[in-house]
Amino acid sequence: AWSNGITNGVGFVPTNSAVYSVVGTATNGCTGNASVNVTVNQNPGLNATASPGSICAGSSSTLSIAGNAATYSVNSVASGNSVILTPTASANYTVSGASTQGCVTTTTLTVFVSSCVGIKENISEATSLLVYPNPSNGTFTLRTEGNETAVITNELGQVIKTIRLEGGKEEQVSGLTSGIYFVITSSTKNRIVVIY
Repeated sequence: AWSNGITNGVGFVPTNSAVYSVVGTATNGCTGNASVNVTVNQNPGLNATASPGSICAGSSSTLSIAGNAATYSVNSVASGNSVILTPTASANYTVSGASTQGCVTTTTLTVFVSSCVGIKENISEATSLLVYPNPSNGTFTLRTEGNETAVITNELGQVIKTIRLEGGKEEQVSGLTSGIYFVITSSTKNRIVVIY
């Protein structure tokens, strides 16, 4: 019989390295024993982020990879710890890290691509609504000529914030993560805000 509750001839999945012992008994009552050392190699740690996670068509995003793997790959192509991504459409990226023992950890992330059509038209035609700086690092200012209610949505159309604007006064918006946002008011065209 095997130690540690192992059944002879039945597969099992060890979680840690261990020594397994077995004792065999012959029909005449004689016994013999043996042992085997099973080494369990741990999967490497892996963390991958794309910044920014949302870009305009023609722009790029930087994929940063961290962990303790010996080698890395992106979509099965060998890579280093930093990769410049230039997708023409929203795309998924599979990042893998392999240890020297051949153990692999995999994660998947998405970079969203927007056409960003209409930024110039909005800047020239929707002059009653000012958004600056644009692009920004997460904090920008809204200003309108008259009293307005501004609704900020993300690329999925989800409402992120609703802000009451008083004519001629500045209203600062902060706390937004990287991405493309739309500022909508009742009397102006939509404004696109890009946050890196």
